[in-house]
Amino acid sequence: MLDLEKNPEDVQSYYNPYRLLIEIYENTEQNDKLLELWRKLETMFPNDPTVKSNIEKYQQMTQPKDTLGK
Repeated sequence: MLDLEKNPEDVQSYYNPYRLLIEIYENTEQNDKLLELWRKLETMFPNDPTVKSNIEKYQQMTQPKDTLGK
């Protein structure tokens, strides 16, 4: 079982599962997975401005390129 599943609220430790996944997804440019992860964090921290800004950032990055200019 993944640490994330065992303790989904572990966001405080330096090597917490969210931080590690974010780093992996950023390094491999998996923006759709980043968006999904930030949305999961939003359920735990609905008023966190950092979470909200990252959701917006990755929503834009996951939109098809041809719709951005329209």
